[in-house]
Formats: sequence, structure tokens, C-alpha cells
Amino acid sequence: HPLWRHAAMRTNRIVFKLAGITLSIPHNLPDPAAEPRIFISNHPTVMDGFIYFSFLGPEIIPLSAPTDRLMFPFNIWFRKMGIIDVQRDEYDHAVSKKANNKKIALEKLIKTLTVHKKSVLIFPEGHVEPLKHLHYIHTGAARVSIRANVPIVPLSLINLDLIVVDHAHEKPGHVYVKWHPPLIPPIV
Repeated sequence: HPLWRHAAMRTNRIVFKLAGITLSIPHNLPDPAAEPRIFISNHPTVMDGFIYFSFLGPEIIPLSAPTDRLMFPFNIWFRKMGIIDVQRDEYDHAVSKKANNKKIALEKLIKTLTVHKKSVLIFPEGHVEPLKHLHYIHTGAARVSIRANVPIVPLSLINLDLIVVDHAHEKPGHVYVKWHPPLIPPIV
């Protein structure tokens, strides 16, 4: 799994450089490899996970839509990377029999944080939401944070509305990554 995540990180960096997309990453961003954390973010475009993976690195394990519903080669690559996928709704449950149900996905996230000591990346909206519109926020990240006793680091991607033309095209530009103070879980 780590080899596939390293290759994905490097590939993402090359693709963004060739596309003329630069990232402004805060110098004091918490290191996902230093200690387990749950990174969460808005999810306005299909390239968000790729952006985060390019600088959070191969030590982070993302939560994803069912991998069998992703287009080639991502359906294979994500599985090889060890991404945790989840059936997000009744449609996913009916169509994606190989994906984890919500309970199993949450247990895998907790095990990743507590046993494997790896950070995770979650998009709490659950799917790509059109720009400038916030979808319902799911509670999974908070439940994982409390059960694993791990802080949540909220992140934001800024300027994507100037770069992403549609789901398949983008133009050169600058993306700003902003991080917010960690949310510490209550002691239960």
C-alpha cells in the first residue's frame, strides 16, 4: 500500500505542475505523519482529494466513495493504495456490494488511527458538492474523533472556483490551503 500512495503523491505533484496549478500551503500545517489526526475539508471539486494527497503525503489514508464506482484507473489505484471506501447512501448500498458499509468503514478509520497510527482524510459532505454551496455535514468524522480520541484538523481549499471549469477541465491558477485550529474531542 505505501508504494502506491508514494506513487500517487508524486504523480499528483507532476500533474498539477504540468497543468500550471500551484498550491499555497501554510508552513505550520500539522504534519499527518507526526501523530494521528483526522483531516476534514470541504469537497467542491473532483480534484480535492488529489490536491490534499499531493502535500499531506503517503502517510494519510483517505475515506472514499465506493472504489468500484470510480472510473479506470482510479478504481484500481485507490484499492491498491489502501483507501477506505464506504457505501454513503442507499444507492451505493444497492450498487456497490464490495464497498464497506458505514459501520465497517468507521471501524476501519478508528483502527487506522489507533492501531496503525496513521492520519485520515474525510470529506464530511460525503460527495462532491457544486462550488459555493455547502451540503449537509455528516457526523462520521466527529464519531471517529471521539472514539479514537484524536483531534480533527479542518482544512479549506480556496480559489478552486477560479481554476475548475467543470468536472473534467481546469485552468492554470493558484489554490490556497487554509487550516483551522484543531477540534479536540471531549473526554468520554
